[in-house]
Amino acid sequence: MTRTAPRRPTTRRPAEVPLPTLQMLPRPNSWLRDSTVCVAAGMCAFGAAPLTGHPDLAFPGLMLGLSAGLARGAHGARAKSRGELADRLAEALAPQLGLRGPDRRAVKLDRWSRGWPGAPRRVHLRYAPGIDDTDPAWRSEIVKAASRRLLADYKLTGHDRRRCRIRLEWLPPTAEPAIPVVQARAERTVLELLGPTAAVTKFSWSGEALIAIDVRHEAGAKLASAQHRHRIERVVSTMLPGRWRALWKLEEDTLRFEVRPTLPALVEHPLAVVTPATLDRLPLAVGEDGEILEWNLRGQGPHLMVVGRTGTGKTVVINGVVMEAAARGIPVWICDPKRIEFMGLRRWPNVQVVATTVEHMVALIYRAWDEMERRYALVEAGQADEGDFTPLILVLDEYRDLVGMINEWYARIKVRGMPSRCSAFEKFTSLARRGRSARVHLILGTQRPDADILAGGGSGGGELRDNFATRISLGRLSPQGAQMMWDASYIGVTIPRGIPGRGTAVSAGDDRPMEVQSYWTPDPRRAAKVGTREDLAILSRLRPTTVKHPALQVQLPEELLHPSDDDGNPLPALMWEAVMVAEFVPAMEPAEEEPLSPADLLAGRPLNRLALPAPRLSERRQVAVEEPHLVDDIDDDADYDPPADVRADQLREGDLVLVEEATALWGVVESAERDVDEVDLVLVDWRSDSDEAGTLAVSDDELVSVRRPREAGE
Repeated sequence: MTRTAPRRPTTRRPAEVPLPTLQMLPRPNSWLRDSTVCVAAGMCAFGAAPLTGHPDLAFPGLMLGLSAGLARGAHGARAKSRGELADRLAEALAPQLGLRGPDRRAVKLDRWSRGWPGAPRRVHLRYAPGIDDTDPAWRSEIVKAASRRLLADYKLTGHDRRRCRIRLEWLPPTAEPAIPVVQARAERTVLELLGPTAAVTKFSWSGEALIAIDVRHEAGAKLASAQHRHRIERVVSTMLPGRWRALWKLEEDTLRFEVRPTLPALVEHPLAVVTPATLDRLPLAVGEDGEILEWNLRGQGPHLMVVGRTGTGKTVVINGVVMEAAARGIPVWICDPKRIEFMGLRRWPNVQVVATTVEHMVALIYRAWDEMERRYALVEAGQADEGDFTPLILVLDEYRDLVGMINEWYARIKVRGMPSRCSAFEKFTSLARRGRSARVHLILGTQRPDADILAGGGSGGGELRDNFATRISLGRLSPQGAQMMWDASYIGVTIPRGIPGRGTAVSAGDDRPMEVQSYWTPDPRRAAKVGTREDLAILSRLRPTTVKHPALQVQLPEELLHPSDDDGNPLPALMWEAVMVAEFVPAMEPAEEEPLSPADLLAGRPLNRLALPAPRLSERRQVAVEEPHLVDDIDDDADYDPPADVRADQLREGDLVLVEEATALWGVVESAERDVDEVDLVLVDWRSDSDEAGTLAVSDDELVSVRRPREAGE
């Protein structure tokens, strides 16, 4: 039988608990006793005064005792609170000060602020000599502990290592600046649009006006859609005062909202400093940020398209480009279907031909195509390189009229065996496709960017438009025109019509259409009649000082225009054959009119183009652009449908809305979005023809007077 060892009794160890914090014994304080004694003494004086024969001292004695008691009590109670605060600080700092336990001698608080119990303005601390007082973290911990325990902010102002003392100074509290209402609204709007991952990193102000918002986000692929980004811009512009735009950096997940700068109403044609590097860069307009929009003949946009109705400044832009090219020694050929648009350039140096008849314009297109083929043949034969050729610019203004005139003319002269469609359109399309390598460049001017016109009289309008990578549309576009020009029905539909030269443009290499103000370039013929010195100075700067390319004229063979048989009988004119073999011959100056010169324009010595100061941005007089009437009437039925009442929540960009009935003020709708705070309200951003802007707040079911753009073809 085995015996088991008896079990030893086991004792359960108590759970370890932290040692209680060492606390100091309360300070001895006699304020309550002293206060009671003072009150009692006052009451005794009140009762004893009549017994001693001094009844008049009864009430003063009572008041004196009560006042002394209250003062001693209040002062004692505050001293007790301050003493307890000092004790708590001593208890909290004992470990950092290297003390074995809390010691009142290590902490001294003085220069208390007013209040109950107030805050000490200065804290004196003594620490044990064994502490490593060279450690910055140690000093920082002491400051943090003191600030935490005294409920105030302090900073280290003195450290005496020899005496082991530290002095802390009180930092007075600073009032938190009130957040402006517009800032709070902007931050709330951004978070609702971009989601909870977005954060505003910076607000920029100009005085009291908010002008920019920098945002960081993690929306990522949600912002890949251009339509979605445009909607975000519209909402921000609707919710915040002013007209806003967004600068997106999708690769960095950041963006910047900023107030759109104000463009000047008129910008004079600048004095370009021509160098070999800028020879082929022709200035067109200035953008919102002061950037210069250029037509780069050597870039990816070798052809230029200018769209704009009468009065918007289309011919002014083409005039400026032609004069700038001529000043750089580039020959220019012009087709002028109106016959009077470019009369001022007929004798302009380096403008070789201004064709006004259908026969001459068709011949001009063929000669440009022949020149392109000749240059290709030289390159193919190894006799020249693409960069050896001088650029040639062919201008086709009023392209819709030109197409109609050519079709009508061709139907009249076409005989059996000829193609049903004039081959001049094929030559023009070929120039648009292949002209860049041969340095043959096109300027196409038209009033409306209609698909049938951009097809060049047939098909392929999209292709033809894409060959004109540098484009500028002047004035307000219809949603259909905006879709054709920019592949977006909302771009360029809110341009104010009251400012000639204002429009939307894009240059090759930058697919972001921007609002621009095109340069003001006067018509030489009209400037010579009016005699405005500013306009004459612009023309003097632009007029070439040397003629590199003599003026030419189109000559059709007389024997084909007036053929006859062997017996002298007249035969039908062989017009098509005459146009095909037309030649350029030196132009004959009209005997009754001398060519204009800088001296004629300025009635003095010609100005040196490179010696004049650069022109300034100017707000000077409004100028006649193309016709005596500058702005289409707001009631022009060709642009908009008659007024109709529409619910506010059905407004669209490009609609005209009646802003003020008393003054008949109409504004074009830039955006219409529901309010973030009150969803039953629609905020309508509008812009007038004089570039005024504002916001209407209307109920979503309220009827407003609206005129909508007419559909194309109506």
